[in-house]
Amino acid sequence: MKFSTFHKTNQTSGFTLIEVLVVVIIAGILAGIAAPGWLAFLNRQRVSTVKSDLIQTLKNAQQDAIQRRLAFPVQINDGAAAPTITVNGLAQTLGDSADNPGNVQLSSYVVADGTPNLTFDTIVFDYRGMPSIGTSPANASSENLPFVISIRSGNGGSQQCVIVANLVGSLKTARDAACDNPDVTAGAPAPAPAPAPAP
Repeated sequence: MKFSTFHKTNQTSGFTLIEVLVVVIIAGILAGIAAPGWLAFLNRQRVSTVKSDLIQTLKNAQQDAIQRRLAFPVQINDGAAAPTITVNGLAQTLGDSADNPGNVQLSSYVVADGTPNLTFDTIVFDYRGMPSIGTSPANASSENLPFVISIRSGNGGSQQCVIVANLVGSLKTARDAACDNPDVTAGAPAPAPAPAPAP
């Protein structure tokens, strides 16, 4: 019978404290560099999600007004902790911001002569789907177009907006400075040139 013998060696394995500290410091530096970019990316994604939900909600309200042949008011709740709108009396939170209040905020306004008028917060789609804008459903008027709904991250990041552009209720989107002075004629055909006078 053969017995196996175990030889004990004096060799030690593992990492020294200095090696572990170097790895931890390098990982901390890399995390410090990547964190701001990651947070900015998350905020842009949250704003984009709210914008997408807002467009879909406005289209649905307009379609419901046409199908039911009723006026459908949509009120933008500017002061809410999460981006919230009220459609025909029912409050709806947009995006995934309910679990992160204050991160994305809505504001609504009408731009007149290059100056935003922040008192307007309600769109009413009539039975034909045509929008009118006001401070409440009772005083809405179609003269207050274009109507801008601004979406901004809570930390002052980039701004995106949805614009109710004209009497037909077409929706446009814009970013940053274009939200403050919306060009609702973009994409419209150029006017035909006047005919030349007859000789």
